[in-house]
Amino acid sequence: MKKQTWIIAVLLLLIAGAFVVYSQYNKPHTDYAAQAASVSYTSDALLDEFRADAAAAAEKVNNQVIEVEGTITAIEADVFILDNGVVCKFSAQPGGHLEDYAPGTSVKLKGRFVSFDDLLEEVRLDFCVLVY
Repeated sequence: MKKQTWIIAVLLLLIAGAFVVYSQYNKPHTDYAAQAASVSYTSDALLDEFRADAAAAAEKVNNQVIEVEGTITAIEADVFILDNGVVCKFSAQPGGHLEDYAPGTSVKLKGRFVSFDDLLEEVRLDFCVLVY
């Protein structure tokens, strides 16, 4: 009788474990485009804050959605570079075709802060979307 109880307990634990693994594996991804920006910057102000104290600035915005306003200085595939220091990678076409935007265009966008590259002095954002 004891052996049968142990077998049932182990089977129940395996089923519960399989359910947890299945639900975690199929958990929906975070939709950063739908999240509100936690803080808003101009690209120059954001860069100045990181150049002054990168560790404190990164702690403030780490893995959060931030809004940045600036001028496009370069466009590469699915990336906008604002004011030669804020690199914004889009996960999809930003509200139209990238060909509709040219260097010198002022834009406001939001994206998730990823990192600050202190060697190149670049702030990196991903999952960017344009804000109008």
